[in-house]
Amino acid sequence: MTPSLPERISLAANWLLETGIRNKDPNYSSFGSINHGYRVSSKGNTYSYAFTEITGYAISCFLNFAKWFDNTNYFEAAQQAGEYLLRIQNLSDREAYGAFMHSRDLVSEQSRDEYYSFDAAVCINGLLDLYESTGNVEYRKASELAGQWLVEKMQKSDGSFLALYDGSMKRYGKTDIEHMWYYDGGCLHAKNIIALLKLARVSGKSQFQNAARNACNWALQLQNLDGGIWRNKQRDYIFTHAHCYATEGLIYAAWVLEEEVHKQAVMKAADWLLLHQGKDGSFLYKYENSVRGMKRLVQNVQHNNYRELLRKKRTDATAQAVRIWLILYCLFNDSKYLRASQSAIDFLFNVQCINSSDKQQVGGIYHGCLDLLLFQLPEHTLSSWCTMFSASALYMFNEARHNRLDVSKSISELF
Repeated sequence: MTPSLPERISLAANWLLETGIRNKDPNYSSFGSINHGYRVSSKGNTYSYAFTEITGYAISCFLNFAKWFDNTNYFEAAQQAGEYLLRIQNLSDREAYGAFMHSRDLVSEQSRDEYYSFDAAVCINGLLDLYESTGNVEYRKASELAGQWLVEKMQKSDGSFLALYDGSMKRYGKTDIEHMWYYDGGCLHAKNIIALLKLARVSGKSQFQNAARNACNWALQLQNLDGGIWRNKQRDYIFTHAHCYATEGLIYAAWVLEEEVHKQAVMKAADWLLLHQGKDGSFLYKYENSVRGMKRLVQNVQHNNYRELLRKKRTDATAQAVRIWLILYCLFNDSKYLRASQSAIDFLFNVQCINSSDKQQVGGIYHGCLDLLLFQLPEHTLSSWCTMFSASALYMFNEARHNRLDVSKSISELF
């Protein structure tokens, strides 16, 4: 029997709580953390590494689940994730003081000595949510330390952010010679605005609101006339997942700062997503404005002044688009956002594992799939963050279709 929408939400939440995607052994150094994903392979199914960024997301996600389902098991999982972050916060290296290491290997238990600014912002957000749920000042103190590192070490004068501090190389930043979307100046860092504005409210320190405003001004400069947010100032492609990250940051800024420029930017960014949604409800992983340097066979399709290359459909971006659209639907009661959300939800249904003899798979959401010419190749990884974003999108859609969606609650629960 095909599960209902509420049942699918519960399956996704249970996958995050009960399977090995969450490290549940209290005797293990990574206890409380969330793994990157679960790879399904003919050579054997394996979990990847303990991922700090996703552990930060998990705090907020589990706190939401605890409220939605009135289940204290999710609250305990959120606390365990928060305690893990407190244990791994760097309090020894002067250059990375307050930051969080990127990840930890599950076998060797060795830590990756890199400290990403985006990860710090995600962890700040989660820890502040936990502080406001528990009153434990240790979470607030850790958040402020991370915020100071983020603003004082990683934010540039133009409002953008360096991508990371490499502890092994003793070097700041990651140059863009590889054209990667998450390197220095990437638009994904506009989502740091959420953490900075929360810190400004909780701490009362103006430096965080000033940093958030500076980040807003920088992010607005990356938005194209059609609403798309370029991956960075090179304006060579739009990475859909990062476009959604930036839009989420601007949504939070519009809600807190109440400035028209942010509201207009959000509406344009949301409508860009409407124009680029596929017939099956999904989104490609990126949209380019040129065919520069492609050396392998790909399908090139002219679409709204961009060429779609390597038609990889992204689950995370599709779920994020639903959250963005439903917030706007709640604000403006425009049915186009609800219709687009329904189509995206249909795609998410197709990438959720519902039946498997391997119980470690059931409920998880695949990272996506790849279309190449006439063939569609499924991903082999069930993704922790895609499952989190999708569960959030499914919940919001269920609330919207019953006229229960509250816009303030939805924005405050963004992660």
